Amino acid sequence: MKRALVVDDKDVNIYYLRTLLAAYGWDVVTAANGAEALQAAHETPPDVVVSDLLMPVMDGYTLLRKWKADETLRSIPFIVYTATYTDPEDEDLARRLGADAFILKPSEPDDFIAALKAVRRRGAATPALVERAADDSVELLREYNEVLVRKLEQRTLQLEQALRRVKQDLVARKAAEAELRETEERFRQLEDNIDDVLWISSAPTFAVDYISPAFHKVWGRLPEEMVSVETWLASVHPDDVERLTASLPDYLTREWAEMYRIIRPDGEVRWVRSRSYLVHDEAGDLRSVVGVSRDVTEYRRIFGSD
Repeated sequence: MKRALVVDDKDVNIYYLRTLLAAYGWDVVTAANGAEALQAAHETPPDVVVSDLLMPVMDGYTLLRKWKADETLRSIPFIVYTATYTDPEDEDLARRLGADAFILKPSEPDDFIAALKAVRRRGAATPALVERAADDSVELLREYNEVLVRKLEQRTLQLEQALRRVKQDLVARKAAEAELRETEERFRQLEDNIDDVLWISSAPTFAVDYISPAFHKVWGRLPEEMVSVETWLASVHPDDVERLTASLPDYLTREWAEMYRIIRPDGEVRWVRSRSYLVHDEAGDLRSVVGVSRDVTEYRRIFGSD
């Protein structure tokens, strides 16, 4: 069976190439860097090597240079497969070091296999090319260092840009959090000072999800005592219970408004006017009911029942 040595420090890249090559009848051996690749190749020489360039311990350029300088390995085709070194200068350096193909990630499977077959038909770089590369070793090393410096500068710039975005996100998040705290504080102050009772109830259960502190001022009861329609009706004057119960179906279908009496725990009777509104979600389904109740006892005493 044909054997391919895949050199890459990313598990996802290893998995992709292993799956792709296996589908075309290749046995795949892997290495995480150039040093591991050289050791694996000397133990069991592959028929082709596919190597990334940016790797720890020993990068792809160094592996390529050592590969083509090794008499036992130089006849094995060497394919560079990279997503980092994508500039023309990067490919030119790899070619001068003896790379038999230079493929950019991500490559379409058909294109990758076609390039692999072409390399297999053509064979590895000739000894003459390798000898020329050796003669130009000083120049190649200079170019290699320039490539590394350029990539380091690019990576540093990318990190700086990423850090700048993170800082901008943090500033925006802090600003949003400060605005939220300010809004919550304004709402809390509104809750504490407004005399109207605000509430939110679930549909269709009538369960009370929220009721404002003013409930205690009007009803004379703690807000946490108002948990359902039953507890609300229990506070209503007996003469008004039947009428309010009959109106409840409207509570979940349209704007609801009623005037009624409540009996506080101390026995005092107060007149209350309540009005509610329906809240729907984006799909048009009823999500909740919000409402407001106002103590109108003094208003009725001064201006009458109307």
